[in-house]
Amino acid sequence: MDNTIEWAHFHKIVCEHLGLKDNEITRETDIYKNVGLDSLGMVSLGMKLQAEFSVTVPLSEVSTIKTIGDLYDKLIQYA
Repeated sequence: MDNTIEWAHFHKIVCEHLGLKDNEITRETDIYKNVGLDSLGMVSLGMKLQAEFSVTVPLSEVSTIKTIGDLYDKLIQYA
C-alpha cells in the first residue's frame, strides 16, 4: 500500500472542486452539514478525487464518510 496522498494536495483539490477557500475546509468539516453536499455532489467529488489520485473507494465504504477527514482517510486506506 502506497500512502502518498499528501493532505495539502488533497485539500487544494477539494477546495477548488467545491469553490471554497482554504480556511473553509478542515479535517473536521462535515461534508453534508457544513459544505452542503448532497449524495450527487459527493459522487462528483469522489469521482474527481479518484481520477486525481487513481484510487477507488468501494461504494460500501462511502456511506461511512461524514467529514473531509473521513474522506481523506478512506483515500489513504485504499491508495
